[in-house]
Amino acid sequence: MVWPPSVFTSLTVPLALCDGYFRRTHAHSHVRTHVHTQLHGRTAARTHKDENEPVPEIPGGPYPIADEIVVTEKGVHKLLSRLNTAKASGPDGIPNHILKELAPELSRVLTPLFNQTLSTGQLPDDWKRANVSPIFKKDDKHLASNYRPVSLTCVCSKLMEHIIVSNMMKHLDTHHILSDLQHGFRQRRSCTTQLLITVSQLAKFYDENVQVDINVLVY
Repeated sequence: MVWPPSVFTSLTVPLALCDGYFRRTHAHSHVRTHVHTQLHGRTAARTHKDENEPVPEIPGGPYPIADEIVVTEKGVHKLLSRLNTAKASGPDGIPNHILKELAPELSRVLTPLFNQTLSTGQLPDDWKRANVSPIFKKDDKHLASNYRPVSLTCVCSKLMEHIIVSNMMKHLDTHHILSDLQHGFRQRRSCTTQLLITVSQLAKFYDENVQVDINVLVY
């Protein structure tokens, strides 16, 4: 199946801001408008990328080129059948239970769409939109910096993202491209495993009466 070029467009990601926290409170409309304006500006600025910005070089190597990602109907069917029906739908309004119930039929449609998206580097319009809700953290409610934006994208877009990430991580792990000290966003690793290693090393140096200097970067 070949999808018409009109389905696709550029990779610019427009963000549609919705009410989120303020819809539940129905209070301080001037605060709602002010924070929404600030938060939308901050979020849009984070999504901008200079096309002329050079790609950083990875130290070490040379590393082998990753294999081309080929999406299979069986794999898409597996992802659809495992969807959590309690999760909210994205801007396209398609509920998860519909995607899950129609997994056999939809997998035949989504598989060629995923493959063509990967080969052309372009996404359908609906997959580039997100509902962004400002979630209040603490302190002054008038400041946008005290809100955490949460984006809700289309489920189909998330499925393709999962396929890309799983293939990338498999390549990185197979060829030992990532540092062994990298614990975040890796399978069977977490903040807990990193903390255990750190505490173990500190205890070892303490027993050996070795000085330890620590630099902490907060961002």
